[in-house]
Amino acid sequence: MASNHIQIVGGPSRETLFDALRLFKDRRFVSFDVLAEDMHRTGLTLSLVRVESIGVEDGSGDNWIVGVRDSRGEHHSLYFNTDRRTGAVLKSKFL
Repeated sequence: MASNHIQIVGGPSRETLFDALRLFKDRRFVSFDVLAEDMHRTGLTLSLVRVESIGVEDGSGDNWIVGVRDSRGEHHSLYFNTDRRTGAVLKSKFL
C-alpha cells in the first residue's frame, strides 16, 4: 500500500512566508522542499508557489496552516513550522 505522507524538509523563513502573502498581488513566490515516502512521488516539488492564506495552527507563533497554489493552478494545504522550516502537506491532489 502506498504511503500518503509528504514531508516538507525545507522552506521559507517566517518573514519571507508572510511577505509572500502580503505581496500576493505582486506575484511573490516561495519554495518548499518536499520528500514523499512513496517512491513513485519522489519527484514532487512545491517550488515557486503563491501563498494564498496563512492560519494560526497552535498560537506559538511558529506553526502555521498555509494555503498555496502551484504553477499549474493546483491548491495545496500545508502545515509548516517557521522555526524548524519543516512540516507536511496536509491536502493535495497528490495525496
